[in-house]
Amino acid sequence: IELCHRNLSEGGVLIINLLPHNPAVFTETLKAIRQVFKRCTLCMTVPDHDNILVIARRPPVSAIPCKKLTSRAERAEQRYRLPMIDYLQNILSTNQTSPLIC
Repeated sequence: IELCHRNLSEGGVLIINLLPHNPAVFTETLKAIRQVFKRCTLCMTVPDHDNILVIARRPPVSAIPCKKLTSRAERAEQRYRLPMIDYLQNILSTNQTSPLIC
């Protein structure tokens, strides 16, 4: 994790797909990621699957206003025909205490 962090540029993003079959291992892994990335992380559950996506950004980063995120999600949903609004709502509801959330 530290090597990934070092190789990212400032504001760079790392996405990790975790399968939380063992709660203790999942908790320790997430704790390590959050420590290395100075809590600049978000989690997203995957509907109908057990995996959890962890999105980590290398500081410095700042929160994007919710209105701007929603606007971007709406445009992306129209362009890619994916449920981007649902994804955004998932991220917002799962990460209410994250410093990255508006």
